[in-house]
Parts: sequence; C-alpha cells; structure tokens
Amino acid sequence: PAPAAHGESRTVAATAAPSPAAPPAAEERAFQVAGWLAVAGAVLMGFGLLLPFQWSSNLIKDQDTFALGMALTAVFGLGAGIGTLRQATARLAGPGMLLGVAAASTRALVQLLTEQLRDAGGYGAGFWVEVGAHVVLLAAGCLAGIALARSGDVRLDSQALRTGSSQL
Repeated sequence: PAPAAHGESRTVAATAAPSPAAPPAAEERAFQVAGWLAVAGAVLMGFGLLLPFQWSSNLIKDQDTFALGMALTAVFGLGAGIGTLRQATARLAGPGMLLGVAAASTRALVQLLTEQLRDAGGYGAGFWVEVGAHVVLLAAGCLAGIALARSGDVRLDSQALRTGSSQL
C-alpha cells in the first residue's frame, strides 16, 4: 500500500495464516495422564515379578507361564504408554493400543483376585504390587477411552455397525 499523506490515516487489515485448531489443554492432559499411568502400571508389573509372591517365592519361580503373561503385558503396556505420550501417536495409535492392553490385562487381574479363593494365604508384596499394577493399567485404559470419546477423533457410526461395513 502507498504511504499515507500528511494528516491522512490508513487502516491495513492484518491477515494471519489460519492456524490449525489446537486441542484443548484438558483433553491433551487426559491423554498424557493415561500414558503416564500406563508406564507406571507397566513398571510396577515388571517390578512385582521380582518380589515375593507367595510363601517367599516370586511369581517367576512359582508360576512361570503366568509370569510370562505378566511380563508381556508389562512390555505392551509400556509401549502403549509411550505411544500415548508421543505427539505423533498420542491421538489414535497409542490410546488404541492402551485400550487393548487394558482389556487383555483384566484376565490376569481376575486371576489374581481369585487366587486367594484357591490357595490359603501367604501372599507377599509381589501379589499386592501385581494387583495394584493391573488396577493402574485398567485406570489408564479407561482414561484413554474417555479421552478418545471426548476428542471426537474416533466415532462409532451406528449405520456401519448395523451393516457391518467399515470406513476410515
């Protein structure tokens, strides 16, 4: 534009390039809390394998196949937590994996909780750490599911559910 003459004023409208809408801070915080809970649950789960589970024996020595399942759940839970914390995968892949890991870990949680009905006492710190780790992982999955539902990034189409078709 030409410079304004003496005594004349000109108004120039500033146009900024449209910026992509940033997600609300509370929504982003929910994904981060879910990710950190998953990491904490996975670390606790791995640590609980080394502690005395029952009668001063750790879970690896006592029930090795159950311990292997716990170790795999811890590894996948750690990956899901990291995926939920990473910016590139924080909106879909990380929370989606976290939902799957949390759902899978409920089987071990039920087995842990019914363990006391089968065997009589003697449970050590490892047992309680494993129960706590699974509860933390389940809470992370629930929080990730709620954050996904509130974000609007994932929707269930009732028509697709009825017809069995899927579209991305």
